[in-house]
Amino acid sequence: TWNPVHGCQDPATAARRAGYMVEGVTARGLDDASFWQDQASMTLSALLHAAGLAGGSMRDVYRWVLDDDPQPAHILASHPGAAEFAASMIQKYLSLPDRTRAGISTTLTAALRFMQDPVIAEALSPPGAGTLDIPAFLASRDTLFLVVADAAQSPVPPVFTALLAEIAFTARTTSRVAGRLDPPLTMVLDEIANTAPVPVSSWATWAAGSGIRLHVYTQSYAQLVTRW
Repeated sequence: TWNPVHGCQDPATAARRAGYMVEGVTARGLDDASFWQDQASMTLSALLHAAGLAGGSMRDVYRWVLDDDPQPAHILASHPGAAEFAASMIQKYLSLPDRTRAGISTTLTAALRFMQDPVIAEALSPPGAGTLDIPAFLASRDTLFLVVADAAQSPVPPVFTALLAEIAFTARTTSRVAGRLDPPLTMVLDEIANTAPVPVSSWATWAAGSGIRLHVYTQSYAQLVTRW
């Protein structure tokens, strides 16, 4: 189990996880995909931040999105630890014209579609941080398998993207303090363009120096060009 809300009391953590979740889906059919993705990332970041401050879970975040619930704005407006402007972000989203808000909501619901699966929802809504301790995992010789049967139909790429990014971020942060990871972290990313489109193009510039070995597998070079 892993709780994506745990740690989102820190607005930077909330922004990072929200951004990668939205990165895991493609905003097709909208006039300006980058605009919608940016707006969706900022809104989801504020929702994760509110859930983190309130001790909530991904169930709360998903319900807030589906219901256009003002509760996260109230949490952010009243909590002393809330990031500046976070409440305003939610209020701005809720006050948008219906058509504009619907466009952002389409991206949000696509990014959080994994919450429709009861098994996934249960695994991502544990008390506390969950059983996956990323710093302890990086210090071990353990292996974590993330498997998806059909990426085109599966709702899990946003979760995979956020989790892989969190592992890579923690590994890089650890290496800055303690030096290159030893043992190194090996990331075998098979069909990564489909299953979890993390930014391997930028990761490749610093991974080796941090003790991270990247193995990237795709169907063709054209797929690499299209995704990155």
